Amino acid sequence: MDAIIKGQGDIILGVRFKEGYHGLLVPKAGNRFLTGLMNKLFSIRLNDCFTCYKLMRRTDMLSLSLGSSSFDIEIEILAKAIKKKMRIAEIAVSYNPRTYAQGKKIRIKDGLWAIARIFKFRFS
Repeated sequence: MDAIIKGQGDIILGVRFKEGYHGLLVPKAGNRFLTGLMNKLFSIRLNDCFTCYKLMRRTDMLSLSLGSSSFDIEIEILAKAIKKKMRIAEIAVSYNPRTYAQGKKIRIKDGLWAIARIFKFRFS
């Protein structure tokens, strides 16, 4: 909340990989790849586009006119915010990732689906 109050950004992302992430290698590698693709296609420099930890003012959220009803909301929020030239700040957060036994459900097919959505939101 302090970052929003202090005006550090219009959107604050809670970044999981800045301070000692100890999660599973494959999901981390997948996230790095997808974040790299977002960075390249949108000409940005972020560490963790798929963090799920996002904070913004309600008025800014409503101004994005979001339409997604699944996990592509992650991509849509950032894509539309970048296109609107909103300022994005990253703050390190502590994070304990789930294992597959604990219910982690992300698989390679989800990564392929995310790639398609990144291109969709970039070029729409």
